[in-house]
Amino acid sequence: MDHVERLVVLWTETAAFEKAVRRAFDLGEPVPAVPSCPGWSVTDLVRHLGGVHRYLAHVLRERLTVPPDPAGLPPSPRAARTR
Repeated sequence: MDHVERLVVLWTETAAFEKAVRRAFDLGEPVPAVPSCPGWSVTDLVRHLGGVHRYLAHVLRERLTVPPDPAGLPPSPRAARTR
């Protein structure tokens, strides 16, 4: 599988995750907990997975063959807003 094919998989899985999160929030209730992650809400999970996706997208975009130094990665959009 090449980098472009891996990006397609990432986009497909991201869309499925977004759909699941939207279903969780469509109930009109407080932010749901994540049963498999004690102490986490869906908001926590979205933030975490967003960081994982940004990391993986960077690896695939740059066609890296070894893990990058995290210090050189672009900041998350949230971190950029709080500066």
